[in-house]
Amino acid sequence: MMKTNIKTMQVRLEEERIANFQDQLLPLIIGLLRTGKLPAVLRIYRDTLASEIKTSVKQAVEKMHLELDSVSGDGMVDADGGGSSLGTKLKSLSPDGFLKLLEEVFMIVQVMYTCPFLQHLQHYIYPE
Repeated sequence: MMKTNIKTMQVRLEEERIANFQDQLLPLIIGLLRTGKLPAVLRIYRDTLASEIKTSVKQAVEKMHLELDSVSGDGMVDADGGGSSLGTKLKSLSPDGFLKLLEEVFMIVQVMYTCPFLQHLQHYIYPE
């Protein structure tokens, strides 16, 4: 019973946080629409989001490969003494390791694309 109450309170707090965010976001969106700047801002946001996802995926691959190296005890090194390329690291993953990596990448993308900001913007850009 106590866990249910705590979970309900957490959901209510999250809903309130989203509502407050939406209340703050609405005037900004209206101003961008009025000035015709919304498409440019959305392009910048899209490019930034894509860059962040790319960086997060690279970090996930690095982390996955470091974990596998520590388990196997052999680290791969390029001819110049640096770390392996991203492609080489991906190729060296086992099928299970690759599946684990895909799950982690999916979680990264899901978190970034399901944030309240995007959901709220889609409501104004694509009204029903």
